[in-house]
Amino acid sequence: MSAVASAPTSPSGAVMTTDSPRVTSLRKIRPAVTAVALAGIVVWITLIKGDQAISDYVVMAAMYAVMAVGYDFTIGMTRQFALGMNACVAVGAYAAGLLALKVTPNPLLGALLACAFGAAVAFATALLAVRVREFYFAVLTLAVGLTAQNLAIAWQTLTGGASGLVAVPGLGDSTIVKPDFGFWLPLTVGSVAILSIIGLWVRDSSLGRTFRTIARDEELAKAFGIPVGRYRTLAMTMTGFVLGYGGFLYARYVQFVVPDSFSLGLTVTLILMVYLGGRGSIWGPVIGAVLVRAITRGLQGHGEVSSLVLACVLIGVLALFADGIAGGVRAAQRQLRQRADR
Repeated sequence: MSAVASAPTSPSGAVMTTDSPRVTSLRKIRPAVTAVALAGIVVWITLIKGDQAISDYVVMAAMYAVMAVGYDFTIGMTRQFALGMNACVAVGAYAAGLLALKVTPNPLLGALLACAFGAAVAFATALLAVRVREFYFAVLTLAVGLTAQNLAIAWQTLTGGASGLVAVPGLGDSTIVKPDFGFWLPLTVGSVAILSIIGLWVRDSSLGRTFRTIARDEELAKAFGIPVGRYRTLAMTMTGFVLGYGGFLYARYVQFVVPDSFSLGLTVTLILMVYLGGRGSIWGPVIGAVLVRAITRGLQGHGEVSSLVLACVLIGVLALFADGIAGGVRAAQRQLRQRADR
């Protein structure tokens, strides 16, 4: 008499399924494949279209998406409401611009220097601010951002003062009048794809789980022996690194660097992108950057109307979905799965 092996069951009696190593590997690489595929499609469609205005929008939206995803390490994964991270973008842009103007236009060196300066500013800010909480943390980081902008205006011999740096060398065959979109589209959209893959890896790693534990309950994290200050500093430094890279992209694309580009308004814009799309979700900040740039570009020349529309959109989205658009999508997916299981 032969016996038939039964499938393993959980304590509740439900049948448990085990995936093969191949299926597990495919699930792990699926986000990377999706990100690369989407990036390729966006670049291909934009280049085929050949419209300069659309190409410029895609490049700028991707540039802001890079910065928003980087910002999400701080205000999304660890829930640190840092208001002065515009300083990291500023030092990255000035470092890249000064290197290109005075030493070498080499883009790799420019990117590395910008990332290093952005990370250094974020690290220094973290040393000052991570030991305080909420309101005081926000005020301290805000002071750093305002100091950086005022320093850029005052230090005329280095930064050019209010006039800034002009005629920064572009990348590819770009000129001030006509950027080389054949170069910039793959660079910026590809940067979003690569950074999203890294962000997803961080989110699902032990580091990401530690970040989330700190975000949920710092006292509980300390009880587990987690050095909260060290991890909060690490998150801010990661943000500064990415924002420095965003400053490099900005300086070499627009080919001029002025202090007004890195005001508190930049911080507010990035926070809006992260919260609108959904903080802590990686894809959310990308969605937020695309939407915010679309609204501001569509209402260009109507600053007050643009701000009002963005405020209404944010209030409406957060009223419906506390975790932004990405949170709303996840909630809808859960509801569909629950209905399918009934």
